[in-house]
Amino acid sequence: MISRVAVCTIAVCFCVSFSVYAQSTYRITELKLAQSDSSCSIDGSYPKVEGLADKAAQSRCNKTIASLVNGWLQGFTSTSHLAFTRFITRAGTGPVSFLNISYDVELNGVRFLSLTLEWSGRPAGSPHPIVEYEGLTFDLESGKEIFLYDLFDPGTHYLDTLSHVCTEDLLGQNASLEKVIEGTSPLYGNFHNFTLDDESLTIMFGPEQVDTYKSAPAGRSVKIPYFKLEHILRKHGPLSKLFK
Repeated sequence: MISRVAVCTIAVCFCVSFSVYAQSTYRITELKLAQSDSSCSIDGSYPKVEGLADKAAQSRCNKTIASLVNGWLQGFTSTSHLAFTRFITRAGTGPVSFLNISYDVELNGVRFLSLTLEWSGRPAGSPHPIVEYEGLTFDLESGKEIFLYDLFDPGTHYLDTLSHVCTEDLLGQNASLEKVIEGTSPLYGNFHNFTLDDESLTIMFGPEQVDTYKSAPAGRSVKIPYFKLEHILRKHGPLSKLFK
């Protein structure tokens, strides 16, 4: 029997063009991903922060972004190689896995940056394509990632509020009642994936968290205007600084 091991090396290159956001003093450049071999095909891009006066803060932002992307790539290539090796034919061919990584800038303020990174593809052997989203929000003065608990007053039951608001919205989207009840229970892990923009907090729910795969293969999201959260926001937290 012929035995071959496919090795997928990820090529990363700078995009020639870059976007400069007029409201901010920094810019976002794209790092392109491009690789194709016998076991996997990878393409797409992810962001890199440039132009911050504080280079240590800039480095922290970029390390966090790169760590997320590299984790996705390592998991994907490992799965691809295992599938290729397991199902390889005598002709030396096997199933090919596909992956695309992309991003959107949700907020590009002077003080804060909020991004959505998207992982979409079809690992070999998977019964259907997979789409996942991950939100990353940064305080650009320090370069530190902002987490959900940073936004709210620790003395409030903010998870109960998020649970109530998200449940109402998702049922309005005709999501599965059973899934919604479970996926929006007031547990931190149900709401940790979020982004910010100028007007709202968006909570992202993964595939099958609050609905069936058939109805929402990429999961669902709920956009919550800040005025609905004013009573539970941390007094000197990120959102209070966002509007200064």
